[in-house]
Amino acid sequence: PGRRMSYSQKESNFNWIVKTVNEILYNNQDFKGIIHTGSYELSKKLLDNVSTDNKERILDYANSAAKKENLKVFLQSNNKVLIGPSLLEGLDLFEDNSRFQIFIKVPFPSLGDRYVKRKMEMMKEWYDWKTITSILQGVGRSIRSPEDWARTYFLDGCLSDLFKRSRTNFGKEFLERIIIKHDD
Repeated sequence: PGRRMSYSQKESNFNWIVKTVNEILYNNQDFKGIIHTGSYELSKKLLDNVSTDNKERILDYANSAAKKENLKVFLQSNNKVLIGPSLLEGLDLFEDNSRFQIFIKVPFPSLGDRYVKRKMEMMKEWYDWKTITSILQGVGRSIRSPEDWARTYFLDGCLSDLFKRSRTNFGKEFLERIIIKHDD
């Protein structure tokens, strides 16, 4: 909960993010998974800093064509990891196609977008609703049926703040599965 990836805190928490991603990837080395980063910049920075072993597993992309190509490689692999900012929608990673996923940042809409900022000013609750919708969409990339399963890791402590403000909008089943881990 104390590790936020907000604009003002992401640099001070970045080394912890790298360490934690390395641990998660080692603990899931026999599985395929995805990493939601929220930006190409964060994807590249993370890829540049993970361990050499983990770097060999990770497939990144800088545009739609590269994403499509790397998705083909990913689906044919045994334990590759797809990393990128645009994995919240449009992927059908059923069963062994994704057994874990990592959210580096909570997918808040960009306040740099005038439309988003104006909509938030008009309807404060819309911003949290849109974020929760994106989270649930993202979680759904790796869990495609009632029998399917995947581990989902949220590394951004901003999720705690979102829970405090909008807990009831997540749904009981989602909330019952949350396990909060604190730094040792």
